[in-house]
Amino acid sequence: MSISFKNLHLGYGNKTILKNINLNLPQGKITALLGPNGCGKSTLLKSIIKILKASQGIVSFEEKDISQ
Repeated sequence: MSISFKNLHLGYGNKTILKNINLNLPQGKITALLGPNGCGKSTLLKSIIKILKASQGIVSFEEKDISQ
């Protein structure tokens, strides 16, 4: 199961946390999100499970837009 992010912008209210994220997480690979506190790791994960809706861009699961 692959997950991809295309031109993703995420934030809370008027504050943008992540801008222009382009990332492909291929099937069968282990991927780690690393970074300091407050850099957007949890925000990115919340977009995958639809807790947070992107203000711009697409999150795809197995090449299907998850917002549909």
